[in-house]
Amino acid sequence: AAHDLRKLGDAGSNTTVLWRARRVESGVGHAAAVKSLAALSLRNETVKLVSGCKDGDVRVWECASGAHVQHLAAAHERHTFLAPRGGGRNVLQVGVSKLTPLAGGVLSCGGDGTVKLFRLAPEASDADDEPLM
Repeated sequence: AAHDLRKLGDAGSNTTVLWRARRVESGVGHAAAVKSLAALSLRNETVKLVSGCKDGDVRVWECASGAHVQHLAAAHERHTFLAPRGGGRNVLQVGVSKLTPLAGGVLSCGGDGTVKLFRLAPEASDADDEPLM
């Protein structure tokens, strides 16, 4: 039988981030490629996975259950850049380029040139949140 652990990356300090994906919610997820991931530990000892994609959306997932708990629609505007690279792939589209976890929230950087701080509540819902700016 195949295991259900997924390696998401290294969190620094010799720590590897693993996620046990037990179920998949049909129809929930990013419409474009995921470009950034961050794990966020909250005060009540729950861990959230925050993902940002090139269409500018940020989504929050409950790590223990895999449930989708929050959607920050259009957190950043998607921008198109010309990036001279080999192989004919010279057009680059960027929505969310980087996520950094902070206490109780996440700092996001986007292709629109903005940096935003979002509060991620432990009882996160599907309602859209506003940046703390």
